[in-house]
Amino acid sequence: GAEGRLWVLDSGKRTSLRSYYDARAILLNADTGAILKVCEFSNAVAPKGALLNDFAIDEKRELLYITDTGARNNEPGLVVLNYTNCEANRVLHQHESVTAEIYRFFADYLGGQVWRILGAYPKIAVDGIVFNRQTDEIYYAPNNSGKLFKIKAADLLNEQLTDVERGKLVQYVAPI
Repeated sequence: GAEGRLWVLDSGKRTSLRSYYDARAILLNADTGAILKVCEFSNAVAPKGALLNDFAIDEKRELLYITDTGARNNEPGLVVLNYTNCEANRVLHQHESVTAEIYRFFADYLGGQVWRILGAYPKIAVDGIVFNRQTDEIYYAPNNSGKLFKIKAADLLNEQLTDVERGKLVQYVAPI
């Protein structure tokens, strides 16, 4: 079981000149802080500019479903990590369900003003993600879309599908 374990995402540190270290998922002992496992992502899975942000755990399949907002390269997508053998795939790369739209949202802490960063409206792609064990579906949403999407785990994991075919199986759920 997951008791006493803590997964941490590290997007790595990269520059245009050289790669200091790749993005990785790190499993810690929650009680001692000891590193139990490190899974490094290849450049194909977490390309330069990736920003691995959130994840959901599928314990039955021993997988992490991870969001990559693509905040530093504008290439959002999902990453599926088998945490037993550290094999990972990038899926729904730049699919419309993971990309940010021009969507202005308000922040209560700003007195209801439209949120801006350096005068510009932020465009934050896929961010939140959750795995529903009862329905075996992954739910996710870009921050800047106002839309919630889902896909069946079996469809997301089907290696016979191309990313285009997989994308056609994504379902819009509701406005958020």
